[in-house]
Amino acid sequence: MRNLALLLFIISSVSSFAQEKIKTKKNPIGWQYTVAPLQPLPEEYTRYSIHVDTDLDPIGFWGEVGVRMSLDLEDDYEETKAVRAAHQDTINSWIKKYMDPFGYPMTRTNIDPDIKINLKTEPVQMENVQVDIDYSDQESVLGEVNVTANLTVLDLNDEVLLNKPLTFLIDDTDGPTNLLKLRHLFMNPSFKLKFKMTNKPEKKKKLLEKRIKKFEADILHYFISESGKILADHFTHQRVDMYAATIGIKDKSYETFNQMADEVTSNINALTSFNKKKRKTPEEIQPTLEMAQKSWDEELDNPSLNPEIKDVLNYNLALTNLFLNKLDSANEHIKNIEEYKDLDKKTLITGNFVYYLKGLDNAIKSKIYLGDRAQVYQP
Repeated sequence: MRNLALLLFIISSVSSFAQEKIKTKKNPIGWQYTVAPLQPLPEEYTRYSIHVDTDLDPIGFWGEVGVRMSLDLEDDYEETKAVRAAHQDTINSWIKKYMDPFGYPMTRTNIDPDIKINLKTEPVQMENVQVDIDYSDQESVLGEVNVTANLTVLDLNDEVLLNKPLTFLIDDTDGPTNLLKLRHLFMNPSFKLKFKMTNKPEKKKKLLEKRIKKFEADILHYFISESGKILADHFTHQRVDMYAATIGIKDKSYETFNQMADEVTSNINALTSFNKKKRKTPEEIQPTLEMAQKSWDEELDNPSLNPEIKDVLNYNLALTNLFLNKLDSANEHIKNIEEYKDLDKKTLITGNFVYYLKGLDNAIKSKIYLGDRAQVYQP
């Protein structure tokens, strides 16, 4: 009866949503998803090996200079050995930090492993190098950066458990790309002049490949870290943190609206309560979420709705639909929010609404990708 009465109050308050500038308040919500692996390994598999086969330079020119200066070796052979050791030490540290997905009872070993993890990288290639470039235009395309790797996992019988090609893409403001633009490279005057004076495509290609070589450590780091994510997704149980909020209005005339937002917050937070008496199941909170969804959907139909209120409603509806497992609706509502436009380019200093918007967007995208593999963790 209490929920029904609350619904009637909210529906009756639609007309009070005026066009004045609003101030919002946020009720934080935090939870975790437990994520089941795509390919669970047999329980008897407890030993694994990891090998990275690469000619990409993990420390770069100045890294090598640092090694040579720190050791101050006079013997060229010993210097070369020290540099090679520094290369392998760097790769090993990245493997341990990013690529090793397993914990107890799995043991990493090179002796009779149950599964063998191999990452092989290919050399960096510059393709379709442009001869005629407008050097006054920072968007001018120099060519295509093509560099790939392959991640494979074999079982003890050398049967393929995973075969995943990887492609390095430049993290561009307009999205990942393999197009190398003038603004992607810091061109010192001598290099820029040399590049402009070179007319033959093959010579330009060699110049760019030499320049890109300075970024090989970043490329290798990407392949190793991305491999770790893929391995964890396929073979391990995970727990990932999520956050969002319900949005209320700092105005007494929105008291019933805020009441509903508070109800939604307390119900979602009850899913992960450490107090067993206060903890609720998804089935138990469903009626409250459905009531909120119904009332907020009706409020969106108001033709004179304040655009800021509309954004608040869309946000709360995206959150509510997420926990009702109505992912298409959740995705539709969040995309209708004005601040959602170019969200990837916005920083957290833009405001705390963007902070919570980014959190909700990540939760919706994660749930869409993971599907039933992701379930809210309950203590």
